[in-house]
Amino acid sequence: MEQFNKTKLSIALLTATAVLSATNTHAAAFLTNVGLWEFENAANLTTATTGTNLTESGTGFTAVAGSGGSDTGAAQVALGSYYTMSHGIAPNGGGSLLNEYSMLIDFKLDTATTNEWTTFFQSDTTNSVDGDYFYSQSRGALGVTSQEYVGGPDAVALDQWHRLVISVNNNGDTNSYLDGVFLGTHTQGVVDGRWALDSDVIMFGDNDGDDGLINVSTLAIYDKAISISTAVQLGVAGDATNIENNLVVGDTNGDEMVLLNDYEALRDHFGVGTTLADGDVDFDGDVDQEDFLIIRNEFPKYNSGASLASAIPEPASIFLFGMGSLAVLKRNKK
Repeated sequence: MEQFNKTKLSIALLTATAVLSATNTHAAAFLTNVGLWEFENAANLTTATTGTNLTESGTGFTAVAGSGGSDTGAAQVALGSYYTMSHGIAPNGGGSLLNEYSMLIDFKLDTATTNEWTTFFQSDTTNSVDGDYFYSQSRGALGVTSQEYVGGPDAVALDQWHRLVISVNNNGDTNSYLDGVFLGTHTQGVVDGRWALDSDVIMFGDNDGDDGLINVSTLAIYDKAISISTAVQLGVAGDATNIENNLVVGDTNGDEMVLLNDYEALRDHFGVGTTLADGDVDFDGDVDQEDFLIIRNEFPKYNSGASLASAIPEPASIFLFGMGSLAVLKRNKK
């Protein structure tokens, strides 16, 4: 009975013509790197855009062209040489090391100089053991045996720039992405385990020669494991590294999906709400049929193709029908 009364109230509010003047107080969240290195200074390739300058080990560093556009510079790191990154992120995830973080690397592997292995990072700051994350030519995949490789076969096209995003969560899923595409989930790590980081991390180095030449135009690190939708938004080499973290259209609560609870937020605040949490997903200061249409249209993308109507029990579906009908009438008036 309570749900039915709520539905009748919502339909009444829906058909009313009153216009809300309240201002939307929602401020979009942003994904911001805490360390960024863009290799644009050919005279000093270690220069940080954000954070602390990298430290060189070895002599095999050469300034080369970047991926194009505004990404004009890159560093070529030869076998046997590597950078050390001091990321400045406090230990997290319930351990004494960094257990939840993400890395972004724009890179290119050259056919003429590519060997079986390319190392992306090494968590042992003494570089006395194998690296921790590789591209394996024979597998055509990214990762490491103990945590599984993902993305094969031939995930990385040679002589082309790519964007690799690694989202590490030793309390949950650790995922890899290439050029805005989800490659797969690695075996779950353990707190303070193999992919946990100390305050420093070796980039592109390995203890016994499994660190083939690599070109790098962007390196970034974030202080959390980012979601699938956010990683996909990071796109391809040369794209921005700081982006809106809540760009999932129709999401009211920041879980980066459009689910039944987003519809319920709109239903419960229809005609009276003013914020994103109320269902104002178009950020115009009110909750109305325009917000409903956004949620309805985005819902199938996050629910295996199921429509919003199929997920709503009676009599709440009356509300859905009423809003859909009003939307049709509005379109016919134009």
